[in-house]
Amino acid sequence: MTKPLTSKLLQMTLPLLGATMLLTMPGKAEAADYPITTTVTSGMSTGGWVCTSNSVPENGSATCSAIPAPGYVFDDVTGIGGCDQSGDLISGPYNDICTMTNAPGPRHLAANFVPFMTPPTNLDAHPDGSGNLVVSWTPPTHNGGHEIGQYTVWVAPVPFSGNLQDMLGAQCNGNVTSCSVPGYQNGQAYTIGITVFNEAGAGDGHFAYSEETFQVATLSLPGGSGQATVRWHGPLVDRNSQEPQPACMLSSTPSFTARSTEDLQSQGAPLGAAAPLGVLRFQATGCGLDEITRVVISYPAGALAGLQAYKYGPPETGAAPNWFAHGAISGDTVTYTMVNDGVGDNDSDTAAIDDPFAPLAVSPKEPVTSGLRAVPTLGQWGLMLLIAVAGLLGGRMRKPL
Repeated sequence: MTKPLTSKLLQMTLPLLGATMLLTMPGKAEAADYPITTTVTSGMSTGGWVCTSNSVPENGSATCSAIPAPGYVFDDVTGIGGCDQSGDLISGPYNDICTMTNAPGPRHLAANFVPFMTPPTNLDAHPDGSGNLVVSWTPPTHNGGHEIGQYTVWVAPVPFSGNLQDMLGAQCNGNVTSCSVPGYQNGQAYTIGITVFNEAGAGDGHFAYSEETFQVATLSLPGGSGQATVRWHGPLVDRNSQEPQPACMLSSTPSFTARSTEDLQSQGAPLGAAAPLGVLRFQATGCGLDEITRVVISYPAGALAGLQAYKYGPPETGAAPNWFAHGAISGDTVTYTMVNDGVGDNDSDTAAIDDPFAPLAVSPKEPVTSGLRAVPTLGQWGLMLLIAVAGLLGGRMRKPL
């Protein structure tokens, strides 16, 4: 930028000549302001840059701060573009502030903002048979601008006494998708929570927490049929959310009980249906209206062959409870869902879920061939009588020409 020059009037007295002279001499250039322009590379609709001035004075300074919109964090890996001239200073908790001094010319700053880290999803767990509970998950969709640094997993027994000594936990470093938690007790139900941190630490947008009212228990089947692992998934909880968090949890450990064919049929099961692996029962309380839960049951190898998934409860909203086909069998695993106060929920309490379920052996239905029945054959005398009647009727129907 060209600096405008000014003239300076100088008055001088010359003693020897006894005269005063007026001289016009070139003056110093006026101080110049160098404009500041900024850009943002992100999908934010608000936020951006905040500067103390829209220009940098030649003999002064100006400071600009990168301000993210809600749900975003400054990308300190990329940093501030353009804050690299002599006299520039980068500061702030995430190196997101640029102070410019001794500006050599117009300045342009650029910043990138990334979404907050999102919580892990699809929490799952299974016992490994060695006293450990293997917790798994799907990694966050957004990492907050940094690589994943650590997952912290905690596991609390249900019901929980409130004593932190009763909780299990583990830390697993790096961008992993599972973590083994020691101390699992067979037959005990648990609630699982997981916190993920990126390499920037625990600042806003750099960590995320999710908790699922997910409970797992390995239980004995009736009649010495072995053991089954029941995994119950309640609504996902996101601690970053400002919405009220659900508290839908099992109120007791699930159990399998034997049921006779007569008992099943008295409750509307198909004729002759049997439950060779027993009936699963559990109850959950503190559930929100229309909240969806998912149940996954792993049975012994080959135990589900020839069986069909059935649920006891209302087959549709407002219907009377009975046994109806519900759920999907894949190999040795059954998966089904329930809606609080909806399909499959056998508890009229709006905050509770009652869940009887069983793989049933159901006799195949008799095939329906046709709605027509065979006409019995006529003997010789019957056939002669039919011919005579037909002739009589034909004679009566004739009309003279």
